[in-house]
Amino acid sequence: MISVCTWDEAQEKLHLALAGYFDEAKAEVAAGREAVFRVGTDSFACIRFEQFTDTNEIEMVVVGFAGNVSCTDALFEYGRSRNCHSVRMHTYRTGLQWVLNRMGMPFFLDGKDEDDRLVIRAIYGR
Repeated sequence: MISVCTWDEAQEKLHLALAGYFDEAKAEVAAGREAVFRVGTDSFACIRFEQFTDTNEIEMVVVGFAGNVSCTDALFEYGRSRNCHSVRMHTYRTGLQWVLNRMGMPFFLDGKDEDDRLVIRAIYGR
């Protein structure tokens, strides 16, 4: 189960996951470019949607996630329900892709970002 929540509800849990992006995420949420969600009972996620200009496909970006990793399937299905082409996560957790794959989600390693975080991505329908 996933539902929109307020920044005040999510900020304490997301603080560590967002790390140096925390203040920017707060501003992005306030501006409506990102949103925070309660996932399950005590997990939280900050997400945004990006549209590719060349294909018009939409990608859901999980900006930060804190809580029980078993709740990530709800996030994955949320992106599918919003007709996203793909979902992307940036993480320092080297085993996250393996865990998500074991849960049945088709994530693959798509390189590293400028902060040396792993970029993992899943394309719906793949």
